[in-house]
Parts: sequence; C-alpha cells; structure tokens
Amino acid sequence: MILYEAAAISLYLADKHPGSRLAPEVGTDGRAHFYKSLMWLATSLHPALSNYLHPSKWTADEAAQIKLRSGAEARVVELFDIIDAELAIDARPWLLGEDYSILDAYAFVLCRWSRGMARPGASWPHFGRYANRIAERPAVLRALRAEHLSEPWI
Repeated sequence: MILYEAAAISLYLADKHPGSRLAPEVGTDGRAHFYKSLMWLATSLHPALSNYLHPSKWTADEAAQIKLRSGAEARVVELFDIIDAELAIDARPWLLGEDYSILDAYAFVLCRWSRGMARPGASWPHFGRYANRIAERPAVLRALRAEHLSEPWI
C-alpha cells in the first residue's frame, strides 16, 4: 500500500497503533480537538509553507513567484501567531495539552520548513520553546539523523 498526504498518514498511524497514544481515543472530546488541529495543520499551515518553499509549482513567471512567496510568508506569520497563542493557553507543553501526539511531530516538521524565512517559527516565544522541546526528544533526534538532515533542526 502506498499512502500519502500528511493527515492521512497521521490518522493511519494513530489508528494502527492505539497503544502508542499518538492521538486521543476515538469518540472523545480530545479526539475532536485532535481532528481540528490536524486538519488546520494540513489545510492552513502546510499549504502556506509549501507555497513559500515552492512558488514555481504555481507559476513559471519569476516576478509572480516572488509575489507568491512574499504573500505566503505573510500568511505563515499570521498562522504562527495562531499556533503560538494556542500553545500559550495554560502554558501547555504540547498541542493537545499534557500528552505528546502525532500533531507535535507534524508541527515540528512545519516549523523546520520555516527556518529559512525572515521570521522562522522558532522565533515565536511559545512555538519556539515548544519546537525546541520536540527537537530534544531522543526519537526525534534519531529520525533527523537517520534522514541525514542538517542542523539547525529548526
């Protein structure tokens, strides 16, 4: 089976490994919040970062690419404001509160994609501390190194 799309892969992994606590239990209020946050990452932040990183997917015109990239970067800033405010609620350690989830892994990747921006995700006070906590997780470090990704991680 070939599976693509970050949200689909995330849901599949969470459902395939319920004991891993990658997501709250199905049918709970926590799971509803998980769905909302996953879809927000997949349909708002992810596409905005993709437009910033790959404007040539949308147009061959270099002047239009510059405008698209600039607009995408402005949108990413707005979205990082939202996620930073979400993390500020009750000084929560993870997007869902006390429990690390697959949302946190996804948000970390998106933060990593922003590291070349004028204002990368790690520069927001809550989102930056949060992303650095994720980067310190042993499994995350193993994955980054296994993929031969270069520092800085975010």
